[in-house]
Amino acid sequence: MIDITICFQNDRTETFKINTPFLIGRSVDCEVPINHWRVAKRHVRIEHVGQDLFAQDLGSLLGTLVNDKRIATYGPLKASDRMVVGPCLIKFSDSNQGLKTTLPIERKHLTEPAKGLSNPAISFDLQPANDVEAIDSMLPACASISNVLFVEMHSKLMQAFDLRKLDVTAMASDSLTDQASKYLEDVYQSDPRFPDHEQLLRYVHQVVEESLGLGLISDLLKDSSVSEIMVNRFDEVFVERSGTIMPYQSTFSSEAALKVILDRIVAPVGRRLDEASPMVDARLADGSRLNAVLSPISTKGTSLTVRKFGFKERSIGSLIQTGFLDSDIAGYLARIVQARLNILVSGGTGSGKTTLLNILSNAIAKDQRIVTIEDSAELRLNHPHVVSLESRSANAEGTGAITIRDLVKNAMRMRPDRLIVGEVRGAEALDMVMALNTGHDGSFTTLHANTPRDALKRLEALVLLAAPNLPFIAIKEIIASAFHVVVQIKRNDAGVRRVINISEIVGIESGIFLLQPFVHWDDKVSQYVYSNLPSSHLDLAV
Repeated sequence: MIDITICFQNDRTETFKINTPFLIGRSVDCEVPINHWRVAKRHVRIEHVGQDLFAQDLGSLLGTLVNDKRIATYGPLKASDRMVVGPCLIKFSDSNQGLKTTLPIERKHLTEPAKGLSNPAISFDLQPANDVEAIDSMLPACASISNVLFVEMHSKLMQAFDLRKLDVTAMASDSLTDQASKYLEDVYQSDPRFPDHEQLLRYVHQVVEESLGLGLISDLLKDSSVSEIMVNRFDEVFVERSGTIMPYQSTFSSEAALKVILDRIVAPVGRRLDEASPMVDARLADGSRLNAVLSPISTKGTSLTVRKFGFKERSIGSLIQTGFLDSDIAGYLARIVQARLNILVSGGTGSGKTTLLNILSNAIAKDQRIVTIEDSAELRLNHPHVVSLESRSANAEGTGAITIRDLVKNAMRMRPDRLIVGEVRGAEALDMVMALNTGHDGSFTTLHANTPRDALKRLEALVLLAAPNLPFIAIKEIIASAFHVVVQIKRNDAGVRRVINISEIVGIESGIFLLQPFVHWDDKVSQYVYSNLPSSHLDLAV
């Protein structure tokens, strides 16, 4: 049990007892909430490591001060230590045994983490200029900028905002960025550590982006050649270009910086990322999908994956040019969409399932109403009559969750002509197949599987999860009547995405799905092989 004394600027003082670990911040989720613009939503974490008390700044904009020095991680805290969070002075004492009076651990730049802590104890104390080269020599060769100089510039920027008493919450994003960039350029324009103005601008850009924006993620989102961003930990970043994964030269400055950027991403879309909810799926402003996992669930540190969705509008012609499919397959898919056949798109992660759904929507008549249902809204249908529904996670109290199954049930009351479920992965599979059997023809969905037959087996298992008392043969029959066509997509080792199989579901025999192939990709001859069998669902021969 810890005694905390908080002294406010108006001389008001509050003292109370609390158990560790706990958070101090502006959010109501924090155990010690301080409602002030200079306090971050999750500002600082206080926890015991063994018998000692440690403080860890959570990447706050204006920082946490201990004894007038900005800290990232500090400890052991003493009874004489003075912590400043926003406008408040905070003092600690241990109710049971009193805080230790030993000196705090030595805090060095780029040192090993303090024992028992996962984050490096990186001090924000400014170092003399002649120390920079010696410390830079310890950095990896691929480091794009000096971490020490980066931290120095970040610290000066935050001090400037604090000294000028700027209400950053009331400033427009562009104005705030411009003012921060101009300040750093003015301060460092004559600094001998910058041999040219171009290098200074590069530092300023990265410092401002990490301090006020999304850090290196902003640049990668603007890079049209990057399709995926993968952060294994704050100093390990990989990107995918043209289907090939490669390391990225820039990294985040610290674990805390990565966490605060994630908070900036997930907060506007109503998602949470904290100890109680350490995993999150979210959607960026441009439609890209984000997944993040905090440590210690991610053992190496906070992990981040961003799947980008380009602004360029794709067409069936562009898919033919890239080898995703050929003109005969394109014609067949257009006909089955217009004939209102239900389509199951199957494939692995990153194989192009969402891209194909977007293209298929182009063949839907403009007077038909489409309702889309997704975990994170990724579909961008080129259609004038679309209602997009997105699931929602539970709030801090564990209530308010809206599942895909809830949305499927609700969509039935919205008079959809067609229903598109971004991905079926749980009990919503039952509601989906039941909906397709009750007049919602021409609907699409996707799931993860390696072959058309595996896709149907997985769909069968998902329905069984929702209705374990249904006979196996009944499940197979409702699936066989719900879907007409299975489209299988694969991404090969070279990163090429391609439709590799299309099969029509023609019924059930002896408990086995009967599939009639339309086409498959033959790797031996590197071309499509057509069955030339008449379609079971189209009036004309395929």
